[in-house]
Amino acid sequence: MVKYPPTAAEVQRELQFYLQENKNLQPLLLFYKKLYARQRSFSKQPAVDIVPQALTEGLRKKEPLLSKVVLPIPLSETVKQAEAILTAAHKELLAGTEHQFDELLMLLQSTLTAQNLEDIFCQPGNLSLPMIQAYLRKNPAAAQLTEQHLAVMAQVIRAALQMYFVNFARQKAASFSFENWKEGICPVCGEKPMLAMLRAEDGSRVLECGLCHTQWDVQRIFCTSCGTTDQQHLSFFYIPEQTHRRVYVCHQCKGYLKTIVLKELAREIIPDLENLVTYYLDQLAAREGYGEAGKQAVLN
Repeated sequence: MVKYPPTAAEVQRELQFYLQENKNLQPLLLFYKKLYARQRSFSKQPAVDIVPQALTEGLRKKEPLLSKVVLPIPLSETVKQAEAILTAAHKELLAGTEHQFDELLMLLQSTLTAQNLEDIFCQPGNLSLPMIQAYLRKNPAAAQLTEQHLAVMAQVIRAALQMYFVNFARQKAASFSFENWKEGICPVCGEKPMLAMLRAEDGSRVLECGLCHTQWDVQRIFCTSCGTTDQQHLSFFYIPEQTHRRVYVCHQCKGYLKTIVLKELAREIIPDLENLVTYYLDQLAAREGYGEAGKQAVLN
């Protein structure tokens, strides 16, 4: 499986593959192509540092590294990143709304320069797309914008802030071993996994965080939402022609997690993109009564 952020060659290969499946995904995939390029450039910067002792103590207690430590993010610098991402998002995802770019820019700037914003956007748990979108609705600058505009803006803000979490996670992955971490949340930031993969070599179950893109192994018979290991409550389903794409569900808590069987593929996937293009599995899971409202990215 491809490590994050993917290379330009890896992104191009996957875009060609996914566009063969669904050409309607082209605007979203082109946006992510530009987003990955910016994240690759940003990844060359040094990660923000946090006292190691504070991190180690939490990990020993089976708490994520950032559970009690706020990641320092320079929000004034983040505005520059977000403006560049907004330009790409506006071109690819909001075609035909050129006259509203200034309104979007004003909303972005007023949001990321608000007082005490560190208490909101530096906390991983507050960076889900629905939560950011709800926060944006409260801003008077959003009055004339549609829900689609706010959905895109939420993605832009999350992507800009995400860069700091990715850099921090990559740095700490070299300093900490997560092999004993068997929880259903990310060992770095505490977010729920966006996707699971069954490793081709040994069938082990690997989870990937959707915020900082940390990967960690967990047992196969285990609900990442409620923690049950009772096999009677756990099962999976798939679309017949796509047996490598499964949806593991828990009948006890109604949680679900999309899972990719890598052994059945002849290529390396980019988990982030695979999660995006399989939005129809999220819709199917929702129709069957699984998952929380608003869990799937609104752009999908």
